[in-house]
Amino acid sequence: MSSSPRAPAVAVRAPGPGHLRTTSEQGDTLVEVLMAIVIISLTAVALLGGLVTSITASGEHQSLATIDSLMKSYAEAAKYQIELQPTVAHPPSGPVYQDCSGSGSANAVLTAYQNEVQFTYPSGYTKAAYPISITALEPWSTSLNKWDPAGCPTGGANHDANGLQLLTIQASQIDLTDHVTIASDQMQIVVRNPDYPSATPNPYAGF
Repeated sequence: MSSSPRAPAVAVRAPGPGHLRTTSEQGDTLVEVLMAIVIISLTAVALLGGLVTSITASGEHQSLATIDSLMKSYAEAAKYQIELQPTVAHPPSGPVYQDCSGSGSANAVLTAYQNEVQFTYPSGYTKAAYPISITALEPWSTSLNKWDPAGCPTGGANHDANGLQLLTIQASQIDLTDHVTIASDQMQIVVRNPDYPSATPNPYAGF
């Protein structure tokens, strides 16, 4: 019965005098090499995954920072035009504020603000890529003593006695190639009737 060939042994001298020992020149096995490759691959994948996550988070943070800056600029423009805009020779003339009384439609005031508030985008930014709009309006309700999430009712009973309205502004960044939303954020501002005080001030307004 023949035995498989073994690697030749090399004689080396041991530390002690007159003693010899042998060491094998046999290399690593295929299994050991494969295990090393697997470990290196897993490490590389983990490092690459962390790098991709870091880059993605950085891009998202930059998008949110851009959106926040544009949204605040829009909010300042909206508040100025709704409350403080002076009367000029060409439309829009004066503040575009509207109260809820007798609006005739639950969304009439909100629609009016969406159409009448004008915003000029900085160079390099467009409305298509960074849409911003007023998405909700909640007038102060004297009967509920809080912001009314139902918005402006037809007729506007018990609303706007103090001329206060809570506006929600939403901004997004859109990928114009894939038409998907990259990031989105919102904020709220309070606007006030420029003709306040009214004949029937709100006892809960705190003014």
